[in-house]
Amino acid sequence: MNLEKIRFNIKLGWLVIILYFYVYNPVFIAIGIGSVKVVLLYVFLYSIVKTKILHYIGFFKIELFLTSLLVMYSIITSVRINEFAFHQAYLFFMWFVESIYVPIGLVVVFNDQFKKYGWDKLILWIGLIAGVLSLILIVYPELNEYVRYKLIASSGEKHDRYESIRGFGFAEALRGAYGMAQGIILGICLNLVKEKWSYIVVALLLLISIAFNARTGLIAFPVSIVILLSRLRSNRRLTISILATVLLIYNVDFSSFAFFSNYEKTFDWISVGFLEATEVIQGDNSSFVGKTLLVDEKFLPVSRFDWLLGTGHFGPGIDRVDNGYYYLLWFGGWCMMMSVIVFLIYMFIRLARRKEYYYSVLFFILLLIFSVKSNYLFNPSSIARLFGIYYVYTILNHKAKLNSLFRIFLNTTKEIEYNL
Repeated sequence: MNLEKIRFNIKLGWLVIILYFYVYNPVFIAIGIGSVKVVLLYVFLYSIVKTKILHYIGFFKIELFLTSLLVMYSIITSVRINEFAFHQAYLFFMWFVESIYVPIGLVVVFNDQFKKYGWDKLILWIGLIAGVLSLILIVYPELNEYVRYKLIASSGEKHDRYESIRGFGFAEALRGAYGMAQGIILGICLNLVKEKWSYIVVALLLLISIAFNARTGLIAFPVSIVILLSRLRSNRRLTISILATVLLIYNVDFSSFAFFSNYEKTFDWISVGFLEATEVIQGDNSSFVGKTLLVDEKFLPVSRFDWLLGTGHFGPGIDRVDNGYYYLLWFGGWCMMMSVIVFLIYMFIRLARRKEYYYSVLFFILLLIFSVKSNYLFNPSSIARLFGIYYVYTILNHKAKLNSLFRIFLNTTKEIEYNL
């Protein structure tokens, strides 16, 4: 192995570590801040040396402009009600920093690694690592107790009713964004099954990591299959792999395994979630999920002004609402809600112009679905950072291809002129 290859592999290993801490953002209790802030500092310091990182922000000037509008709107809304914490303005600003600026830095610094493996395989690697860590913590609950309460800040309260059945992983928001981010990576994995059969094992590991943390993330499985089958007319490997996975899940008696029998309550909780989701789809909102997300949290404006411009609060009482759409409506009204949706549509139109189909549709649908559970639209989270890596990589990669074609065109033109 030559020196150049050794350097490449060292840099690749460093990138995988950085991507893990960037996406999953474990908050170490000893440090007191999320790991993504450390990654941000790394990119910022590198930007001072490699100034072209700042130059590439020019490719995302529309995104910067729209984010600035949301920040200003949030500040004005907060001032209007004499609230000067500017919490929502900070969230919009940090979304741009974490989901656009940091990915630009990572793609530029690790350009060779991204070019060789692509964003999807790199993300699948960190998803696999996260899945393995979750599995280890499930198998060794004593170790999980140490990680949960001594090493990293937990996303759940100690001694609550879900303590023993969920929350296994090395990440923030284990009971929310983590499971949904793993769901998105599961969608990536299913798409890559076309290349290798072995990815189906990774898919099963991802399913376990989702099931033991946030069952909402399991929605990604049927959504991914529907998108794949609607796009691919005939792919035997993919079809057989999907059928094999479905048959395994529904026909194997997992309760016969000691590992699964030890977590019977977890599987009961998952089953209840599926039943409640089915009831909501059928129009029955009497279940806990339907009542909490679709009935109790409805936006009920007191006046037309509140409906249009919001109340400046995040819910009808002290606590914020869970439903992401009601969250935005309560705070900024219909104007903010539509601004966020238009922003999202713009980003996906830009992806569509790059001939992106599967991943862009996957992100678009899952973002809209997951936002029913919490505010994930232009809000810093594992989901937003995953989308940021995909979005920035796709745009910059397209720009690089255009520049390469342009250089080839110029060189060809010069050769023709010289021969003439």
